[in-house]
Amino acid sequence: MTDATDIREWPKSSITHKPLPAVVEKTALPAPQDDRGNHTKRIFTPMKPAEKRKGRASDTFDLKHNTSDKRFLASGTPTGDVPSTAVISASRPAGCKWSNNSCPFDSTLFVVYNLWRIDPAAWTVAFNSFGNQWLDILAESFNKHIEKLYTLEEVKDYVRRKMHREYPRVFVFGQEMSVEAVMMKWSEHKQVFAEVDLNCDRGHSSSQSSQYCCTLQPTSTGRLPWSALQQYIDNTSSTPLTYQGSQCSDCGNSTGQCCTYKVAPPFVTVLAAFTPAPPDPVVHLMAAGERTEYRLAGVVYYGTHHFTARFVDPQGQVWFNDGIATGRHAVLQGLIDDMDMSVDKSGKERDVFVYHRADI
Repeated sequence: MTDATDIREWPKSSITHKPLPAVVEKTALPAPQDDRGNHTKRIFTPMKPAEKRKGRASDTFDLKHNTSDKRFLASGTPTGDVPSTAVISASRPAGCKWSNNSCPFDSTLFVVYNLWRIDPAAWTVAFNSFGNQWLDILAESFNKHIEKLYTLEEVKDYVRRKMHREYPRVFVFGQEMSVEAVMMKWSEHKQVFAEVDLNCDRGHSSSQSSQYCCTLQPTSTGRLPWSALQQYIDNTSSTPLTYQGSQCSDCGNSTGQCCTYKVAPPFVTVLAAFTPAPPDPVVHLMAAGERTEYRLAGVVYYGTHHFTARFVDPQGQVWFNDGIATGRHAVLQGLIDDMDMSVDKSGKERDVFVYHRADI
């Protein structure tokens, strides 16, 4: 029997759980609001291990729709709030039409897909280097998409439903679905990304944790202040500890927490919902003894129960996408050096940064 969860055994003619039609709201978007104070009220879905189940809720996935729209638009006049210049073409970033609370996947795919599309061959190899089933699926699906075998919405729907099958309590179909959870799964690496140790000035060391997920989550670094992401990264290489009980267990001397990066993956995700600093256009990681440059690939924003995203192309141009308001279309907003990347134009706040290696 064909495994329906295997993308390689996914002939289009056999798909019975095709996505619902993408819905574009006809009403105007709400006025910009300041959601900075609302971030503390967000509900983040914790990652949990996959649960064993005896079967699948087939009624959840057996969704059918009219699939007459199977082609890319090479030209035409967009509707709604999309400028007349924002047509889809091979030279412009592409997005997904919103459907059934899909904005967490619309926004992340807008960044990840267009990053991959810069150089499909190189980025397919880069995705595969993670040893991560989700990036393997995305790379293969993106290749099928550019061959015009699937729309980007069908790719989104397939990945979304597969993640829901494996983690039904995490990847839910509703509001407050976590972009952080999506990017954490897509950022898992087969090798240790970072190790945290406690060191004292007499050379004693004890291991605290190993992290396989290629993510950064900026927090306090004690007596070492920081106001930029690069400062935070530099501080984590040696952060003095002052709390009670932080003395070395061998000699009683003061200790410091040291974060060491073991690999320099093709891209790194920064969980930035509670980060005061704006995204740096460029950051550097010391990994395996080498300094690696990373450039900002995109930012996902959150506010009023909705996610949007910006993508930064190799020329430094910033493109905006909102699955409801712009659908598949990307809107050019300017150059990265001239823009505040902390918020989108409607006032939604930074939620996730994605950085890619400058040498890919």
